[in-house]
Amino acid sequence: MSKMQIFRNNKSSKNHTTNTKATLVLSLMPALLCLSLTIVGQAQAQSIPSSSSYTNAAGTYHVVGEVENNSTVNIDDVIVAGTFYDTDNKVVGTAFAPTLPFDIQSGQKAPFDMMVFDQGQVKNIHNYTLQTSHK
Repeated sequence: MSKMQIFRNNKSSKNHTTNTKATLVLSLMPALLCLSLTIVGQAQAQSIPSSSSYTNAAGTYHVVGEVENNSTVNIDDVIVAGTFYDTDNKVVGTAFAPTLPFDIQSGQKAPFDMMVFDQGQVKNIHNYTLQTSHK
């Protein structure tokens, strides 16, 4: 089962975590396959304690940070997904980055570096949200 946590960052404010409660049920084949993904706003398996962004000399936009495993078990194949917004909060792009290492031991952290190469997107990024997922 995959778990996901959502985080939001605005360049003009401090980083903060958004707790989320939701349940998503996808039925791919009636009575044959049902996948349930539950997001609970308590004791998340992973968190992003901090992140920051910068544009390098080549014009690539980077979001860097760490994912922390807050659970009592190891988490595998951790991916960070970013959604980037302009000043009107309209989506201007998305990007994905794995943590390195891909698997995070209980109580440990792993860094990530997400990159946006499209100059049209980079010049319009005002803020972003980050989501983590893992197996």
